[in-house]
Amino acid sequence: MVHAGLTLVLALACQAPGKLERPESLAAPKQDAAKDLKEKVEKAVAVKSYTFELKSEREGGGNNAGGGAGGGAGGGAGSGRGGASGAGGGGNRGGSRGDSNATTLGKYVDGQPVELKRGDLLAYRKGDKLTYLKNGNWELPPDNSGGGAGNSGGGGANGGGGANGGGRGGGGRRGGGGGGEGWTLMALGGLKLPHELLAGIDAKVTDVKASEEAGRHVYVGNLTKESAEDLSGSRRFRDVGGPGGNAPEIKASGTLRVVFTKDDRIDSVVVVTKTSSSFGDFTTTQTYSLKDAGTTKVEPPKEALAKLGITAGSH
Repeated sequence: MVHAGLTLVLALACQAPGKLERPESLAAPKQDAAKDLKEKVEKAVAVKSYTFELKSEREGGGNNAGGGAGGGAGGGAGSGRGGASGAGGGGNRGGSRGDSNATTLGKYVDGQPVELKRGDLLAYRKGDKLTYLKNGNWELPPDNSGGGAGNSGGGGANGGGGANGGGRGGGGRRGGGGGGEGWTLMALGGLKLPHELLAGIDAKVTDVKASEEAGRHVYVGNLTKESAEDLSGSRRFRDVGGPGGNAPEIKASGTLRVVFTKDDRIDSVVVVTKTSSSFGDFTTTQTYSLKDAGTTKVEPPKEALAKLGITAGSH
């Protein structure tokens, strides 16, 4: 005890007059990074509107690497809420990989349809229903969007629901491989919005670490096993049985990075998932960039609202 007392006295004595501070080891502990992240996220996602850009990148390969993610018997398995990498294809040998490297622009306003745009395709989504503009007319996706048919769906390490979510669709309606428009519609129909991705974040990440980068607050955590399986799409792939009804073992892991501005608005969210299976090793990166929190506006045409079953002025 005497030694501890002398240590404290010497530490204080060595400091300049008028600037006495407690040694770091004796200072009050900093707030837990995971708790801090949860509080910041809950506050940030409470905004009623925002604009976002989602960039999706997928790398890797191996056996059957050309096969798309997911797919199920007799049709695809759905897009999987947030997967710009989309769901797998139909046919005996699996669908194509699709536009796994893509950029999606979105506008969210609470209580209104979400505006989504990828390339030249403009769509609005409300709940599970989506309408898109084609040749000047607002249409609903075909019942078999993407053309999933055949004995078994496509295979891929990020199967059954795209790189960033575990499948909302199922069976033939939302399944299928194909490419182009059908693939894009599946991806937009299943895309996970930033506030949906961050909901319940305290149960999705572990080992959260906080840092400062150029005046911004940065938090990085490891995805839990459940979250990694969900956000990589491997869970959905396993649930639908994989090609021929036999899903291979897929190991999934990943990280989640959230960057806040100086005023604690969300600047970006980055989800990186890695999967390893007999189909090969894949790394998928989903980068959300957010802006215009609280000022974004969405004004769907009345024709689009009608396709979504919404009366103009009622939303």
